Amino acid sequence: MGRGFKQAVSERLPLAQAALESLGFAFDRQWLAELYDRHRGRGYTDVLTFPHLVDLVRSCLLEHGGSGHRGCTEAQRDGTLQVDESSFYRKLAKMPAPVSRALL
Repeated sequence: MGRGFKQAVSERLPLAQAALESLGFAFDRQWLAELYDRHRGRGYTDVLTFPHLVDLVRSCLLEHGGSGHRGCTEAQRDGTLQVDESSFYRKLAKMPAPVSRALL
């Protein structure tokens, strides 16, 4: 998430800051990778890892008004998305249901 968004929210709403920090703690990258490995079935990871996908979805929802396109465009611009935007959507569409259930 961008420093500007976090800073603006945390200055205005201490509860929002706590929620954002809790979200970051709950979605620890190592934990997400292990969760994916346990529940992926025949799924695989290439360039776009599951933790990266979760980070990108979170960014799209919290910083870009739910826009996957804007989130991907920003991530490509800042160099954090090394794949085409269509790969993001395909990865979401093909996510094994057991992974989604385990995440929830």
